[in-house]
Amino acid sequence: MVLEAVCILLSEKSDWDSAKKVMMEMGFLDRLKSYDRNSIPEPVLKKLRVLTNKPEFDPDDIGKKSMACKSLSMWCKAMDNYSKIAKEVEPKKRKVAEMSAKL
Repeated sequence: MVLEAVCILLSEKSDWDSAKKVMMEMGFLDRLKSYDRNSIPEPVLKKLRVLTNKPEFDPDDIGKKSMACKSLSMWCKAMDNYSKIAKEVEPKKRKVAEMSAKL
């Protein structure tokens, strides 16, 4: 389930074979580090939330089975949370820039 969420965010097919290929890529961690969190499409977030809202997607529970998957689940939840907050902050940033220009 965690790898399915990662594949959804990376716009890859979310089946097991694709997940294995994505994980085995040499630049997998770099791809996660450089992920463009500012422009995650809403349909991707909707698919992601189907998984991250499940009770079994709790990072602490996942960590009991795999620390690597715990970290990936935390990354997925962080991308979702960042998107939620960015949507609230962006209009405020524009307003500040507009008011600063007037000032």
